[in-house]
Amino acid sequence: MKNSPILAWHFLPNDSVTRYSRERVDVGTVLKARGKLHLCYNGLHASIHPRDAMRYAPGFLLCRVKLSGGIQSGDDKVCARSREVIAIRNARNIVLLHAAECAERALGTVVKPDARSMAAIQAVRDYCAGKITNGQMAAARASAAYASAAAAAYAAASSAAAAAYAAYAAASSASSASDAASSASSASDAADAAYAASARRDFQQWDRDRFNERVNELFAQEGGAL
Repeated sequence: MKNSPILAWHFLPNDSVTRYSRERVDVGTVLKARGKLHLCYNGLHASIHPRDAMRYAPGFLLCRVKLSGGIQSGDDKVCARSREVIAIRNARNIVLLHAAECAERALGTVVKPDARSMAAIQAVRDYCAGKITNGQMAAARASAAYASAAAAAYAAASSAAAAAYAAYAAASSASSASDAASSASSASDAADAAYAASARRDFQQWDRDRFNERVNELFAQEGGAL
């Protein structure tokens, strides 16, 4: 357990209201946990690395936070008595584009990737650029779902199934507001599964470094990287 304050990352729902205590959060908000701290069960949570934070994200609002008081650490998250919000950015586009890039890399492991999966990745990028509507994005998601199911039907095509699911998850995160950012994280995790064990560690490092780079660029747009 640590008492010195640390900086970390935390995603909020898109309405800026915490999921459980239903408190409104803005820059400068300080939340306090009551009772005995217990990682995963009680405390103010966050992650040291933004890629880890995305795994638990209920929305696209990414916060730079300061944790203090009885800090407990886990594999990919920490909890503390106090969590102060230093900065907030809407990370929708960087999350979705990262999911699309992960899926694209996964499909690169397949000799003949399904065209529907490739189309879903392009649809995510078009959606972020404002070129297509929610309805068109949902259609791409449905098409990618068929591609994912088709790949999974072949037992010998496990890498193809994982790659196709990565494309589907990326499209899902763009077409559904519910747990969208965590769906994008699923795209990254599925892409990881598409790689042979020998190449998986390299992908995992790229995944983390690339998303961190995107986050730093986002925060540098307004007031400097954190």
